[in-house]
Amino acid sequence: GGQIVRDALPDAERLARLRYARWVTRRGVGGPREDDYRRRVRDLWRGRPLFEIFLFLEKGGEALLADSIDSLAGQYYDGWHLVIFAPTPSPEPDFARDEGAVRWIRISEDAPLAEAVNARLAASTADWVGFFACGTRFSPDFLLSLGDYVALHPEWRLIYTDEDAFDAKGELHTPLFKPDFNLELLRSTDYIGGLAVERRSLVAAGGYPLLDDAACYDLALRVVDACGDESAGHIAEVLQHVPPAAFRRAGAADAAKALSAHLARRGIAAEVGEGLLAGTTRRVIYRHPGTPKVSIIIPTRNRLELLGPCVESLLKHTAWPDWELLLVDNGSDDPNVRAYYDALRAALPERARVLDHPEQFNFSAMNNRAAREARGEYLLLLNNDTECIHDDWLDAMMSQAQRADVGLVGARLLYPGSLKIQHGGVVLGMLGVAEHVFYDTPYDHPGYLNRAQADQEYSAVTGACQLLRKSLFEEMGGLDERFRICGDTDLGLKIRRRGYRIIWTPFATLLHHGSGTFRRGLGYDPEQLARLQEESAFFCQLRKDALRSDPAWNRNLSLASSSPVVDDELAVPWNPDFHDRPRVAAMPAINHGVAEYRCLAPLRALHAAGKLLYTTIHQPRPGCERVPTPVELARMASDTLLMHAPVGDMRCQALLHYQTFNPEVFLIYALDDLITDIPRENPIRDLLPAEVMKERLRLGLAASHRLIVSTEPLAEACRQWIDDVRVVPNTLDWHTWGKLPSRRRRGPRLRVGWAGAQQHAGDLRLLRDVIAATRQEVDWVFLGMMPEGLDSRAVEFHGHVHFAAYPAKLASLDLDLALAPLEIHPFNEAKSNLRLLEYGALGWPVLCTDIFPYRADDPPVARLANDAGKWIAAIRERAADPDALARQGDALRAWVKKHYLLENRLDQWFAALTR
Repeated sequence: GGQIVRDALPDAERLARLRYARWVTRRGVGGPREDDYRRRVRDLWRGRPLFEIFLFLEKGGEALLADSIDSLAGQYYDGWHLVIFAPTPSPEPDFARDEGAVRWIRISEDAPLAEAVNARLAASTADWVGFFACGTRFSPDFLLSLGDYVALHPEWRLIYTDEDAFDAKGELHTPLFKPDFNLELLRSTDYIGGLAVERRSLVAAGGYPLLDDAACYDLALRVVDACGDESAGHIAEVLQHVPPAAFRRAGAADAAKALSAHLARRGIAAEVGEGLLAGTTRRVIYRHPGTPKVSIIIPTRNRLELLGPCVESLLKHTAWPDWELLLVDNGSDDPNVRAYYDALRAALPERARVLDHPEQFNFSAMNNRAAREARGEYLLLLNNDTECIHDDWLDAMMSQAQRADVGLVGARLLYPGSLKIQHGGVVLGMLGVAEHVFYDTPYDHPGYLNRAQADQEYSAVTGACQLLRKSLFEEMGGLDERFRICGDTDLGLKIRRRGYRIIWTPFATLLHHGSGTFRRGLGYDPEQLARLQEESAFFCQLRKDALRSDPAWNRNLSLASSSPVVDDELAVPWNPDFHDRPRVAAMPAINHGVAEYRCLAPLRALHAAGKLLYTTIHQPRPGCERVPTPVELARMASDTLLMHAPVGDMRCQALLHYQTFNPEVFLIYALDDLITDIPRENPIRDLLPAEVMKERLRLGLAASHRLIVSTEPLAEACRQWIDDVRVVPNTLDWHTWGKLPSRRRRGPRLRVGWAGAQQHAGDLRLLRDVIAATRQEVDWVFLGMMPEGLDSRAVEFHGHVHFAAYPAKLASLDLDLALAPLEIHPFNEAKSNLRLLEYGALGWPVLCTDIFPYRADDPPVARLANDAGKWIAAIRERAADPDALARQGDALRAWVKKHYLLENRLDQWFAALTR
């Protein structure tokens, strides 16, 4: 009679919430400690700034107000005052006094709010003021982070942060990860919102605006007008949580008034019009006195079915009065194309020219060739597979391009037919080196922060349609001809480095088939692919400083997707702007048990001891490996990358790339097994052919700075390829293993057993005869695997469990005697004594093979040759004296505690994981 109720959220929103929940969790693991904050206050801060928070209470919002007050009371930094503006009397007598940390100011219905706010601003002694809606919950480190950045950036006068929302259950969702200050985007849409703080003196001097629906928007514009763009700072941290009832942006009418006033203050001749999203975005139409000539440059070869519509659309849909067309032909051999050129020149002798470029295809060289011949004051670089679809496209681009502070303008490009976005601006580092954002998004979708429908600044725009002054193009030396393909992005970076803005506008929209000439006419063959990869590598090396941090793209958004999504896979818990202690990023092995011992447990313990900060790179799902690109690794800003057994294709190749492009990162190769010599019966042998593994290990170690192994034989096998080798033995986290209960003498017969993973067929072969001889004398117990050919009814068998449950499951076996047989083989000679440690932590006595790893530090165990008769005799001997057997187990447990506790090896691990 039950009913299944599905989650009411759409699938896309549910997935977004899951990603963000994982991001929040990962950000909180291994993050900064309280003493890091105290150290920054002591060493970085120049004083104790006072922050005054203004909250505006509306009738019925008392519960929201309580949330805000509670979050302020929980701040790590106590340098704050709270001022509450309300239409009702104060509920607390202390709030009504003009002293203390909280003040309540009643607002008269007859007097404007601005009057009361300005009176308080004049009386305040605060250094900074912030204006927030009631219900905003401030992260505990909100004010402390503000203080950090005030000290780090004394030039800042306006500071805004990222934010998210919370629902009735308190679940955080819908994060707004904002770009660094982006004036053109702010003109288009209020992406900052009411969540900002400003220097009180600046606000007091200008007064709180009368624009009730856009006061914070107006204040932000006034601050940057007075102090410049560099005075606006962005903290890329989610420091505020906003309930839906408190989420607001500037109202359309008041925002338009504030924007008009801003343009007037700057002396900019422009009109403010309605944006593409009614009531949410605005359009600034910049006015200029002239209509200078534009030279439209189109590189082309054959493909008349593309070029013809492109040129025809220019002639039909270009209202700009003064332009010329330069076709740069790259050796077309189609007679129809040549005939078309002749007809075009005859029909448009003053407007159209054809320039021959018979050399090998080079987009940069072809545009440079035409630029030298161009008669226009402006150059429009255009692909031959584009089509104009509205008459004022060039007017919109020229409106932006003629501004003195603008260096480059790009258009919105849509795919024909679907009308989905092909180019919405270029983000550095996206999908490798650089990629178009909002790719495949419907043309009318608002996009993240309304960015798919708003004028804004980017670091680059595509060369498929970009406009700039010819004089600036020449000043930059044109397009770098070392790049046949990537020259457009490189040009954008050079122009931005000179201090010019690069504008992308959706008000110039064209159709773009997408690399049609390059893909078909010029041959998208392996040679071209190799060239593209070579160019990408060269570009990464040349522009790596710019690639690591794109101001137009929040560092918490993924670079692995052209759609704005939270980067839950590579989230780091540290703030890259503050280097409090060493940072380690780890790529654990897929094997959960090995990953726990060799990566996760040591990193957790080192963080708990205050020695370092760490993150692990999240693997999204089984069979789908996540390996950071060099740009992503640089953006993570870790000091050390711990790569655990990077023998797979992706990890091996990535390590070679990191060696070249990430010299600032200390690369550590971690290895647990002798992968160059695997026993015949081990199932991974066929997956890791010896010669292939030897070559991969050699290359990987040559690319690494250090190797960490668990045993000396493994170190000795690898020293031929790397000098810096650290032997750090496996240890146990006693916090986990020391509390596990294990009963001995659970039944009338001795419980004898073994536990392990699925690759020990060769090791367990010895036990078949032993079991056959003793099965009537002892109870046999196995976890994870049992000897081949053995009837499961003859033993107690427990299947494989996830490692998180493994210690408790192992303890539940309640063994009286544990076995650790190993086949005599170089692979096993190089293994660690981990099996003895796990058994010993539970107080189990051990019979084991007499092999090198079980001799280290002389453990109190019985070592035997791999002779079934000797193992049978040893079991019977111990069954006869259970008291002595128990004492042997106690001795082994004491030995483990003395030699192999993780807590006692942290200094060794720290030295191994840091330079």
